[in-house]
Amino acid sequence: MYRNLFFDFDGTLFNSYPRLVNSIIKLFKDKRGIEYSYETIFHDLMESFGFLKEKYEVTEDEWSYYNSIVHNDDIGLPEIVPFDGAIELLKELNDKGVNCFIYTNRSESTFSFLEKYDMKKYFKDFIIKANKPNKEPLVEMIEKYHLNKEECLVVGDRELDLVSAENAGVDSFSINDYKSEMKATYQGQGFSEILKIVFFSKIRGVIFDMDGVLISTDKLHYIAWKHVADDENIPFDESMNDELRGISRKSSLKVLLRNSTREYTDEEKKEMLDRKGRYYKEILDSLDKSFVPKVTLDCLRSLKENGYHIAMGSSSLNGLYISNLLGFANEFEYIVDGTMIDKPKPNPEVFLKAAKGLGLEPNECLIVEDATAGVEAGNAGGFISVGMSYVTSYNKTNIKIDGLQDLMNVINKINKTR
Repeated sequence: MYRNLFFDFDGTLFNSYPRLVNSIIKLFKDKRGIEYSYETIFHDLMESFGFLKEKYEVTEDEWSYYNSIVHNDDIGLPEIVPFDGAIELLKELNDKGVNCFIYTNRSESTFSFLEKYDMKKYFKDFIIKANKPNKEPLVEMIEKYHLNKEECLVVGDRELDLVSAENAGVDSFSINDYKSEMKATYQGQGFSEILKIVFFSKIRGVIFDMDGVLISTDKLHYIAWKHVADDENIPFDESMNDELRGISRKSSLKVLLRNSTREYTDEEKKEMLDRKGRYYKEILDSLDKSFVPKVTLDCLRSLKENGYHIAMGSSSLNGLYISNLLGFANEFEYIVDGTMIDKPKPNPEVFLKAAKGLGLEPNECLIVEDATAGVEAGNAGGFISVGMSYVTSYNKTNIKIDGLQDLMNVINKINKTR
């Protein structure tokens, strides 16, 4: 587990950006007569204060005026307050023996906020004026307490936080990150996701989604839905098909019917679903074992050879049929598909059943997904979500990989910290 957590302040533990951004907006309005949008200033501030000052050529007099604004409690600016659950998070970490540190570019003003909310007691030590992404203050604190870098985790919300951790050779967790495409070691929304990562058990099993992960049937589904749409003279293209990723057939039909010029009865909708299924099965029946990518078979067999339990958890009604048809069903100890569940993703039922079938708890399993609904299902079930393809830019995906060839490295890294 991670025994030492280094927390950024702004945007991580404290909701300070509304006050900071509005103070900068007021600065420019009062001193220059220019009114910038919140989104514009927020985006630049998230890069860094230094970036913002340089971009807008802020003078020292203007910056002094900004500081007078941000510390003025009489002009109606939002307060700087802890995020909901921040205090409870720190208390739980302390109760379980995890050392917590503050790691911020802020000055001594940090302490006044921590003292105001009785949070200072939860921290072993403090890195202020850290000058991120400079690694030296972090490295010095690690050396001061003789910490094992493999047991250290930096928690932040900006590129500066992630880069400083990487420069110091320390893992990072990106929370509420505005650059969700960035590959921190871990990512997630909410403090519960931090606890999940910190206290996760050794990985003993992996549960795979099928479509888009083990095999790529996206094009096949598109062709089948396109046939149905053409039958009904409903406009449907590949951009609309992207919306169907990871959702049930009924939900997919709702998306398709958005462009319909007529209303359909429940009986007609059922017939359309059945028709789509027939079209899809006709396409599938033309496939053979060569449709399964080599990287998929190599990954599954490597996991088995190294003693890991593997299952498939797919919302597809054809999951078991396809895996048998293409000859890779026997690679799994357990398979759950859409015919075996009552609630499709993002409900975690499919993954929970697969874990139970393996005889494992969620905190012993990774789930591998390519759809947002699947990532949300994995997170909701207490699994670590590993995302590839379409969800490498999704900020709820815990770990992002380029392909199945990277999965064993992920497992080895996680297990090394446990």
